[in-house]
Amino acid sequence: MFFFLMVKTILFMNSVFIVSHSTDTDSLYVSRSIQAKQGHVAKWHTDQLSLAQTVNLKIGANGFELSLEDLATQSTLLNADSQHSTVWLRAMQLPVLPEHTHPDDRDFLNKENRVFIEYFIRSLLPDAFWVNTWAAGRSADNKIAQLLHAAQIGLAIPETCISNDRETVLEFVSQNRPALYKAFNFHHWKLENGGEKRAYAQLISPDKLPSAALMRANPGIFQQFIRKVADVRTVCMGHSHFSLKLTGQGNIDWRRDSVAGQLQAEPYQLPKPIHDLCLKMMRHFGIAIAAFDFALDAEGRLVFLELNEAGQFLWMEETCADLPILDAFSEFLLAGRNDFVYAAHTPRIHLADLKATRQQECAASAEPA
Repeated sequence: MFFFLMVKTILFMNSVFIVSHSTDTDSLYVSRSIQAKQGHVAKWHTDQLSLAQTVNLKIGANGFELSLEDLATQSTLLNADSQHSTVWLRAMQLPVLPEHTHPDDRDFLNKENRVFIEYFIRSLLPDAFWVNTWAAGRSADNKIAQLLHAAQIGLAIPETCISNDRETVLEFVSQNRPALYKAFNFHHWKLENGGEKRAYAQLISPDKLPSAALMRANPGIFQQFIRKVADVRTVCMGHSHFSLKLTGQGNIDWRRDSVAGQLQAEPYQLPKPIHDLCLKMMRHFGIAIAAFDFALDAEGRLVFLELNEAGQFLWMEETCADLPILDAFSEFLLAGRNDFVYAAHTPRIHLADLKATRQQECAASAEPA
């Protein structure tokens, strides 16, 4: 049977292939943690493809040949004999194009590179344990599908209206005061003064709705505002989970409070029934890790807001050092199992220690941390 780019072979246990970019410090700390546990790590920085990498793939009747080379380190990142038990699809950035690239060609090259990287990633290491696969990740990112499935399995959700019709939205907002607007994607605008404006969730009232013509430009997510006492961020990896209770000044979007340095956090014990439903949702979407956001109301009820299949999570240990996020995630990648359960142990690897070492290295080399 002919394989399309099946990077086959017997998998070498405790070997992790990470897809990331050159400025991502999270993958750096995870790599060092895995190496401290005697694991092997290979990293592909997609942003360096056009500047310092070569990829060669030949496919024929007798199979294929593959090489992904890093010219800067003169090392092989991946070939047809690569043996990795786990793939962490951490993040993908478009390659930085050479300075001499003609302006008229940049859009074409960016589109071509985006498609190539997606196709390439989706064809890699089919027998490895993926955190998460490209296809499953895109499916899980669907906020509409999230709400539909959450309600179906019994998670509490806010009353929601997704629409670009002003009259429909006006009726919904009038019946659900106060209401909340949020975008499908996080976005930020660069301002002329050098600052930026970010697309946080925000309260909206009937008198603040834009014109009908402007609202037709894009459907938005309008939701009943949950009067909450805190937010809860939970990261599930395999069958293990870690949670923080977050409180801030605005109590609308905790990300805004985090940027402003006004976010307080403490460990939170997620009720088992809620954790079980989180696992059920992850199985539905076919993902191995996810960050869940809940609103916690005064009665102790958790209301599901959304999940992020590639959500940030190391910041949780930075905020609350008692949470062994880095150590647990490293063990999870090395285990390469959906039924992974973290067993607390000593000594564990602490994010703060690796960050301190990194800062010392940067200070010695005059590089930014």
